[in-house]
Amino acid sequence: MSYYGSANDSTQATTVPPRDVFAGGPASSQLVRLGLTAAVGGFLFGYDTCSMSAALLQIKRTRSSLSPCPGLAAYPLSIVEQEMITSFVVLGAFLSASAAGALNGRLGRRKVILIGATCFFVGELASAMAVTVTSMLISRVCLASA
Repeated sequence: MSYYGSANDSTQATTVPPRDVFAGGPASSQLVRLGLTAAVGGFLFGYDTCSMSAALLQIKRTRSSLSPCPGLAAYPLSIVEQEMITSFVVLGAFLSASAAGALNGRLGRRKVILIGATCFFVGELASAMAVTVTSMLISRVCLASA
C-alpha cells in the first residue's frame, strides 16, 4: 500500500508521508538547541579525557611528602590502573544513560537534570580529594553520571 492508499478502496485510512526535516527548509530552533547540546556534551567528554590524560602524569607517581604534587598511591600506578582511571568516565556514562530513560519517566526531566548536575558536582569534588585508586574510580563513575 502506498502512502496515499489504493484508488479502489476508499475505506482504508491513509497515512501521511513522513516530513523530511532536511528538505532544504530552515532548521527549527529546537533542532538547533538539540544539536548544540549534543555538541557541548561531546566537547565535555573530550575535554575530560584530555585533562585526565594530562593529570595522569602527576597522579601516576608515588605519593611522598617531598614531592610538590604527590601521586595517588604509595606505589607507581600500573598501566591498567591508569587506563581504568581514564576510561571509567565512559563506564559511568553508559550506566547513567541506561537508567536515564526510566528515571525521566518517573521523576520528570527537570529533576533528572538536577540529579545529574548534583552528581557531576559531587564527582568533581570527590575526584579532587581522591587519595586512593578506588576512590578515584568511584568519583570518575559519579562524575560521568551527568
